[in-house]
Amino acid sequence: MRLYLTTVILAACAIGLLITPALCATGAQPTPQESAALVALKGTIKGTIVWESNRTGVWELYMMNADGSNARQLTHLTTPGNPLAYTGYMRPRFSPDGNMILFAYGTRQAPVEAWVTTREGEDPHKLTTGNPLNWMPDGQSILVLRKKQIWQYNLQTGEEKLASADVLPTAIDTTGMVGCVWPDLSAGVFRFNKNEYVVLKGAKTIKTTAGCEPRLIPGGRYMYWVQGPRKFRVWDIRADEEFQMLGTPPVKPFDYTYFPTVTDDMRYLMFGASPSQHSHDTSDYEIYIQPLTNLRADGAPVRLSFNTGTDRWPYLWVGQSEASDGPYDTASGEAIAPPPEPLKIFSFASETAEPDWGGETGLWPEEVEGCGATTTWVAEDAEGGDGGSMKIDYTITADPRSFSMWFTPGAGTVDLNAHDRFVIWVKGSVPSFTLVIKDATADPEGRTDRGIADCLVEGVGQDWRRFELPFGTFKPREQNGRIDWGKINHVGVAMIGGANEPAGMVQVDNLQAILPE
Repeated sequence: MRLYLTTVILAACAIGLLITPALCATGAQPTPQESAALVALKGTIKGTIVWESNRTGVWELYMMNADGSNARQLTHLTTPGNPLAYTGYMRPRFSPDGNMILFAYGTRQAPVEAWVTTREGEDPHKLTTGNPLNWMPDGQSILVLRKKQIWQYNLQTGEEKLASADVLPTAIDTTGMVGCVWPDLSAGVFRFNKNEYVVLKGAKTIKTTAGCEPRLIPGGRYMYWVQGPRKFRVWDIRADEEFQMLGTPPVKPFDYTYFPTVTDDMRYLMFGASPSQHSHDTSDYEIYIQPLTNLRADGAPVRLSFNTGTDRWPYLWVGQSEASDGPYDTASGEAIAPPPEPLKIFSFASETAEPDWGGETGLWPEEVEGCGATTTWVAEDAEGGDGGSMKIDYTITADPRSFSMWFTPGAGTVDLNAHDRFVIWVKGSVPSFTLVIKDATADPEGRTDRGIADCLVEGVGQDWRRFELPFGTFKPREQNGRIDWGKINHVGVAMIGGANEPAGMVQVDNLQAILPE
């Protein structure tokens, strides 16, 4: 979708465009071109924007419709002139259902705190001490960074627990820290002394960038950040490739850009822009919305705020409602097609069933004393259906001290670029297993580690458990290796010496690749 600035020259009052007094200040009225762009935008995007501004002399939250209409002050947290008023980033973000807003707050020179308020601005209150990172997908808990560790706070019970036991050695949790963590707690991005992408288990930094303000896009694939003013960058984690999302926007003089946030559906970029002023506390930053296609700017951005204060960290929440013919995308007002089905690999529907994605299945190694397995189909479906599951009794006490039940696709290779994780149901007598994947570059004889990656899965017990394994958690065996997710030709349920138990039993069911939520 493109939003174009039209050349219609009409005054805002003459065309019925409502711009509230809180939105406009003396000398900050929209130009005729900006007014025309707002008219063209009006009613085309449904959603709600929350942002922070110091236009009253202290930092408060503000809200408006996604098309810029009905702008208003949301909170009244303190009074102008308060010497203890909070001065750091608030970075507001909606809960998944759009009913609550998480933000950073506190008092000057005190540790930053995680606060929430309703979308009506009611009952703003502190949850816990720590720099708020993001909501968990169920909207029941949040993640915060406190004293170099990530904690999870439950809004329903008030209880908190360590979400990741490993200490982040370079962490700082001051009011200017920006960060975000994947919901599965596999990795996160943080602006400490520089931008860092950190695998949380082991606290290993695997990528650093210049610039600031790093964020993640739900789905497990993309990181984005400010490389510098007039330059927003994206890292495709799966492909290990960078590209530019937005360069210098064609909206002079407001083309000095910071505070990017991308909507969960990746269709819109929100950002702040100033007339070549850098200070994030005093400069005249204004709020803009930019349509995206494949995470690249598509068309011209539209200015949504008109005030000489500092407007920053806009966040657009776009919800969904139900229509008679399926989900309804309220971002564009158009019905969307149902998402593709998950790719079933093997559902073990019957004792003689073939792999769901075609192809073949087998055991490796074959007929090696002290290393191998026997498999038994069991009429027990992990999800309570009519099918079954596969019981694997194995031992890996002799060379090659590894075992795999493998599956290859009927088409030779499959393109999993639209997917972002595997799902598998497992129970057993051992605490872990390993899922192995190979791409088309892998040696069929296994003489090198090229094109092979592993994911160690822990937490197996006596009862069925559903495991979600994001692609980003698979570690290539080859140093500095990469996996081509567009050409996957092998998936295996494996036991590997040194990582898994030397003998035992696992029972597996319903292995599939799923798409981002």
